[in-house]
Amino acid sequence: MRPALWCLGIFVFAFAIHVILWRIKRPIAQRGALLRIFGAVFLLFLSAAAILPLLSFWECVHVGICYVPFSLSYIALYSAIEADSPSLTMVKFVAAAGSAGRAREDFDRVISDTSLVEERLKAMVDEGMAVRQGNVLGITPKGLGMARLFSAAARLLNLNPGG
Repeated sequence: MRPALWCLGIFVFAFAIHVILWRIKRPIAQRGALLRIFGAVFLLFLSAAAILPLLSFWECVHVGICYVPFSLSYIALYSAIEADSPSLTMVKFVAAAGSAGRAREDFDRVISDTSLVEERLKAMVDEGMAVRQGNVLGITPKGLGMARLFSAAARLLNLNPGG
């Protein structure tokens, strides 16, 4: 039980730092900043645990097994909070119609909105995964690495790599 409470505590601490920093000034590369915040808090915890007799070695391992995926899940979820994704927009659009539903033409009009794609492309550029030169968008080594990681995960799970 102690490792679970420590995991929750350090996650809440990292989340509080995230909220405070975003209230002061939101960084351009937000997911990178989140990785640094949540990583630094975990390293701070490990340093404190090494100096002070807070938890045993194995309890620290358990905290890490809980904290790391929990933090990475939040960081992945953050992209849906940061800006509407096309999938989230579709769900909200259909849900707003209630039991009446939506006509295909209305659905096509909402999904063809280029601002949805533009927000995502801007985020890719801000995160250093793509570069924009005029009207041309190119992938960076960081972006290529992410694409390969997701493609490998899709193959591992026997999913359609197209998303």
